[in-house]
Amino acid sequence: MLAGAGFTGVSWTLVETAQVWGRDVADATKFIWGWGPVQFRVRHAGPGAITKAWAALEDALAPFVTPDGVVLRGAAWLVTAQRPL
Repeated sequence: MLAGAGFTGVSWTLVETAQVWGRDVADATKFIWGWGPVQFRVRHAGPGAITKAWAALEDALAPFVTPDGVVLRGAAWLVTAQRPL
């Protein structure tokens, strides 16, 4: 897409690193729960399903608690290119 738009020197690098998602499980759960896609799903779920989903998210995050907080491995593509003059 970038090359098609006239950019040159297009390259990409996979970047993986540790990411802190919250101070503790409760903080990380609240943060993730607030995301738009999660909220979209929650709006369409019944109260029982919401309670189960919240508990499942807490359980899923618990193994990743460290002294620095809830730390998960994250990945993203770093894309660089030169703008056409």
